Amino acid sequence: MTAQPLLLRPHRYSFIVLYGLDVDSITKLDLRKAGIDGFKMKSPKFKKLLNEVVNIQHLLKDELKLTTTFHADEISYVFFAKSNETLEMLYRFLIILTPSKITPWFSFDAEFHSYKDRGKTIEEYRADSVSYHSIGKLYSALEVNDILSFYTSDYKRINNLLNKFFTLRSPDFYKRLLNLYVTAYNEERDYFKFLMLFMIVESLIVDDENTGVVYKIRRLCAVLVGDSIDMSDLIFQKIAKAYAVRSTFVHSAKNTVHEGRYLPFLQSIVCELLITLMLIEPKDDKIFALTNRLGFGVKSSLIKDKGLRGYQVLMNNRMHIHRNLKVAAVQATKKP
Repeated sequence: MTAQPLLLRPHRYSFIVLYGLDVDSITKLDLRKAGIDGFKMKSPKFKKLLNEVVNIQHLLKDELKLTTTFHADEISYVFFAKSNETLEMLYRFLIILTPSKITPWFSFDAEFHSYKDRGKTIEEYRADSVSYHSIGKLYSALEVNDILSFYTSDYKRINNLLNKFFTLRSPDFYKRLLNLYVTAYNEERDYFKFLMLFMIVESLIVDDENTGVVYKIRRLCAVLVGDSIDMSDLIFQKIAKAYAVRSTFVHSAKNTVHEGRYLPFLQSIVCELLITLMLIEPKDDKIFALTNRLGFGVKSSLIKDKGLRGYQVLMNNRMHIHRNLKVAAVQATKKP
């Protein structure tokens, strides 16, 4: 029996290999509903891909030699779809789930060609060019805590979120938030990333009254992220401390995130805000007015889809929110 080709004919396919994610976690995601297929680099499908796409082995020769050296088999995954836009949506979905440092390692388009050569019909895929980042640089910038992974208890809710994200009719303000988050996510300097994450939160405070901004930020985060009264109260308290760090950055030109580790906390808050907004599907950006009518621990009442109403904060984000911040915010104001 002739082996079936990996690619279906005669389409154009987009491929992307994302680096910095736990392979075992990714294989638990139901990508087919989104029109995406995927496989491990150390798999028969990947070998098949290299054989079926003309010139791809030559274009990636030097990078593929480094696969084992930089653990690509363990922390990278191959995704493909019929459009690059679909893969871009997947990337955005993965990075809003929880803090991580996923980076595209390489990407290319494979286009189907059919032609005659000496009376024979030749059918093949070609990749004329490949866009890639040096895997050595990606590896050196990656820490163990930066690798995207999920807890077993989260797979079902993440798959529900995945389906929701790919069927969501995003209002313009949500698209702008995602664009700003992508910029913040890819910012290498923690100082600027921290400020940009707070910009995302502050942009949700669309209100006629300009006073009490810090209180409004604290309340908005507590209502939209906390899935219990205790968690909402904890967020309300810690956002105040994180905002004190933000003010220190702005007013004293400090440019390092201090040892209290507020950055993972704040990024988890922003991730959960983006998830909650996706679930409640507000028609406009009057988010604070919406939350101002609610108490702590009742955000589920805003979710229209009954199947998603039981959503709870993802475990990685919950751990960042509950983590003990040993250093008081006031210490961040001290001069080095």
